[in-house]
Amino acid sequence: MEASTAGRGAVRVRRLVLVGLALMALGGIVAGATLFINQGPLPERWRAAAAEGLSQWLGTDVSVASARLAGPGRIVLEDVRAEGAVGAVSLH
Repeated sequence: MEASTAGRGAVRVRRLVLVGLALMALGGIVAGATLFINQGPLPERWRAAAAEGLSQWLGTDVSVASARLAGPGRIVLEDVRAEGAVGAVSLH
């Protein structure tokens, strides 16, 4: 009876190892995809929304060349230009 119990235990251990390896592989894929996406440009609508929001906030026409995600919760707006005079603004 001990042999069959030991065999079941080995099967459980193998199953746990396989599940662990599958989860690690999935985690690696998700981490790689996140890094790839974070360094890529955001959709055009994000750039347009940023330009519109800044224009309303500053009271003058603002253009934004591109927007990209720089990390969790961080968006970078590149080549931002205001058409009129703008007072000093701090965005911290």
